[in-house]
Amino acid sequence: MVPHTTFPLAVGVLLALLALTSCGGSEGTGGGGTSGTASADEALTCTVPELAQARSVNPLVIPGCGYDGSGLQNTPRVLHNAEELTAVLRCNGEGPPSASTLGVDFNANDVYVLAYTMSPAFGGIEVFDNGQQLTVLNRFRPNCPGDPMPMPMDSAIAWLMPKGAERSMQQASCSLPSSCD
Repeated sequence: MVPHTTFPLAVGVLLALLALTSCGGSEGTGGGGTSGTASADEALTCTVPELAQARSVNPLVIPGCGYDGSGLQNTPRVLHNAEELTAVLRCNGEGPPSASTLGVDFNANDVYVLAYTMSPAFGGIEVFDNGQQLTVLNRFRPNCPGDPMPMPMDSAIAWLMPKGAERSMQQASCSLPSSCD
């Protein structure tokens, strides 16, 4: 009988891949450096000091769907029920999921949808809440030699807020460390 040596090998490869993907930092993690060239130990992200006491708000992701961000930029559209949410979903395949399968408790939450434009130097977007104010943090990357000249693109992000929450809005931005290879 042949021993099963592929299982420990597969587990080792999986753990190595997980370690590699978690070491480089990612959009939406906060913290890290704000300028200069990224070293191997420096997270590829940035933040601003005003957000130190705010919590990051997880984006609402509905698999296979995006959001119609029509409306004012820099001001979120507040959705109060499943019908309003399904009206702004743009889904691949068979259309939006049924209201009962969205996974949003509209008795406790509203959904905020914010339209934004990704500039050619867009590096990510994250929403922070300090209990009184929502801050939309836009991250930008420095240009690298030989970068193509991409055009801006429109997109939208959504997140949950407690039902009836009132927050002021502010914008912030930071520059990601240079990581041209």
